[in-house]
Amino acid sequence: MTAPDQDEALQKLLQALRGGSSTSPAGAAVPPSLPPVNEDPMYLGAETLQRSYLTRAAEIRGNFDITDLAKAQQIAKLWVDTCAQLVEFGEDIQARRTARAEWIERQLPVGPGIPADVSPADRVVLNAAWRTAWERVTAGDHKRRQQLLAEATRFGDDTLKRAVLTACLDLSETDTVDEWTKSHDPATGALLTEWRYLRSLIAGDHFDNRWEPLTFRKPPKPGEVNELPRLERAREAAQRGAGR
Repeated sequence: MTAPDQDEALQKLLQALRGGSSTSPAGAAVPPSLPPVNEDPMYLGAETLQRSYLTRAAEIRGNFDITDLAKAQQIAKLWVDTCAQLVEFGEDIQARRTARAEWIERQLPVGPGIPADVSPADRVVLNAAWRTAWERVTAGDHKRRQQLLAEATRFGDDTLKRAVLTACLDLSETDTVDEWTKSHDPATGALLTEWRYLRSLIAGDHFDNRWEPLTFRKPPKPGEVNELPRLERAREAAQRGAGR
């Protein structure tokens, strides 16, 4: 693919990214799910940009109609612009993952779950109930938490249920949470699976984003960047000499 073709492909990606609601979760009530990593527009955009950078740099170096100074200036600008765009791509994909993960977390039956609009008196009562449930849950072992979750489900004790699920997630007792969601709340189970996946991607330790460090990595600084000050000084010296 030639540089103009790559530029056109990149511009189409950028247009899709900036014009679609799926890439602008901040203004959406529900941040959309993300596509597979290697199909994400930002990932594809970074791949295209890396190829475009190499092609365009080679074309500039091979242009014998311009001076060495002009070549160095163009390549330096190309490198700076490419690095900035790669940073933007990487930050965007992480921002969308974070927004989606935070939204999911708010949907999960964890934490006290106290409504924002309750009266101060009711809030005191609900907080006390949460602390009592939390102490019961954290005082026991894994098996005891499973028993408490069964008890909470049987008697409709939402506070105790949330305390158990919160503790299990904190303690990585995922088997208890998975078994409960499978039997009682499959929709929450699906969200929880997505939440764990996103957290792993955000941390950068999932197999699916193993190529991201390479894809979003800034290209090595070209030699022309270091040569540019010398070439500029040489031009200034030549201009001074010509003015004498």
